[in-house]
Amino acid sequence: MERKRDFTNGFIFCSVKDISVISDENVLMRLESTGNITWTPSGIYVTHCETDVTFYPFDTQECDVTVSTWGYTSIEITLFIASEAVRLSYYKENGEWSYEGFSTTSATNTREGSSTPQVSFKLKFKRRPAFHVLNSLIPMVLLALLSSIVFKLPPDSGEKMGYTLTVLLAYAVYLTIISDDLPSTSNSTAILTIYLLLVLALGVLSVIITIYVLDCHHKDEDVPVPKWLTRLSTGCLAKFACWKDYKCLCGRQVYPDGNRRGYPKETEMKGNHSDEKRASFNDKECTHDSLTWKDICHVLDAFFLRVYLIIIVVMTVLLLVALVIGYVVK
Repeated sequence: MERKRDFTNGFIFCSVKDISVISDENVLMRLESTGNITWTPSGIYVTHCETDVTFYPFDTQECDVTVSTWGYTSIEITLFIASEAVRLSYYKENGEWSYEGFSTTSATNTREGSSTPQVSFKLKFKRRPAFHVLNSLIPMVLLALLSSIVFKLPPDSGEKMGYTLTVLLAYAVYLTIISDDLPSTSNSTAILTIYLLLVLALGVLSVIITIYVLDCHHKDEDVPVPKWLTRLSTGCLAKFACWKDYKCLCGRQVYPDGNRRGYPKETEMKGNHSDEKRASFNDKECTHDSLTWKDICHVLDAFFLRVYLIIIVVMTVLLLVALVIGYVVK
């Protein structure tokens, strides 16, 4: 049966782009002996998806497909949802998204005193994370670990500042790439973006710390080390950094013959009283001029190396746990 000989269709598709009438004159209606009329029009429609990028790239998105009537009230037309409301006969798997299922809801809209039926289909899609994990997540975690290795480089190498700035710029580039991939929305913020911003802030802080360490390293040995810095270095900083020589730092002396570590020469240690000399040397009390500026640099580097490693490892573990929980729960 030709559609134009039967009745004028009044079903509309509520899209974010426009409100279009569901109509296809090329598709015929099938009239059965029971009085049932089957009509399966086709079309391509633009719909709305509630964007939630909190657990990106392990996120799940839901898209609404809404069908209503135009010109017919709920008294004249009743919309029923079939048991097989969504058929996947022509569905093709996507490389980025996997179809997870659907849910349906029925409602009645009231306009100008008349009610019209409405049916909504909520389609659920889950992102396939393999591509983003291999190309974004793993490189970012490795770059985060590299930002702490700057404190392992000796100040004499000359590459300390250049290395810090290179890692910082690399992270800024990755932050730009992630921002381009994410939808422009303020309703939700990706946990991965927060992680990137925190690591970027740590990178900026490492630049400031590196500048201070290099400044201490190139200070004249005639300039005395402040008392507060000596106490801080030989106290909590050296202990937390597991600096093995922090007890000996207090009794260290700088000899004019170049013995920079401050220990007596082996020739001086030979003899029957070597143990007594070593013990008396290690038991010296701290003075404000016991440490050199290079000793301060070693303590600061060892301290911040461990602090950065702990912070980055904890942040990375929390990030991965949050993403996995969000992926499993949703």
